[in-house]
Amino acid sequence: VSLNILKLLRNLVRSIPYVEVNSGLLQSIAAFADLLPGLFRPGLEFVNSHVASENNYESIVLSMVEEFLQVVQLSCGRRVFQNIRACLLGSVLASLDSNIWRYNKSVSNLRPPLVYFPRCVIYLFKLIEYVKNQGEHKHLERDLDPDLPSHIADPEAKIACHVRSRDVLLVKNYSVEELLEVIFDKSTQWVDNLMHLLVFLHSE
Repeated sequence: VSLNILKLLRNLVRSIPYVEVNSGLLQSIAAFADLLPGLFRPGLEFVNSHVASENNYESIVLSMVEEFLQVVQLSCGRRVFQNIRACLLGSVLASLDSNIWRYNKSVSNLRPPLVYFPRCVIYLFKLIEYVKNQGEHKHLERDLDPDLPSHIADPEAKIACHVRSRDVLLVKNYSVEELLEVIFDKSTQWVDNLMHLLVFLHSE
């Protein structure tokens, strides 16, 4: 249902020439961006057994992320879109922490978090590449930043996403380096986490 709603929103936003960006819209986007990474963590259960048995929930969740990013891109402009994308990446990659889930080859019925699935890993690395090269893709994004009302465009408005212990302001103009710091937090043992991921992918 959520995926269909996001597709409907994306088509609606695409069909109209201008979307008024207000604090309510940005707060809703921030709240959804804070919730969405939970789908990549351990303990995900599906009420619909058909979805789980077909093992296609990876495709459904990745489609939800893609549709959500398109809605943000089309409705809120380049700056908000880039910040939301970095927040999603940072929160999802935090699920690779071995304290959250650790691979144990002696367990017969492994249930790894979605973030360990191959298609998900490929998609995340693709998004990271977009962040690194985002200056080259400005022509693909509607840039509404100059039209944001002053009380919203001011970073002091404090509308933010939460990534680990960091607040990322949606309307702040972060540099690529700052966004990469949001994604790859300096306090995280990234080499250990990536090695753990590689061991799992190689073994499975």
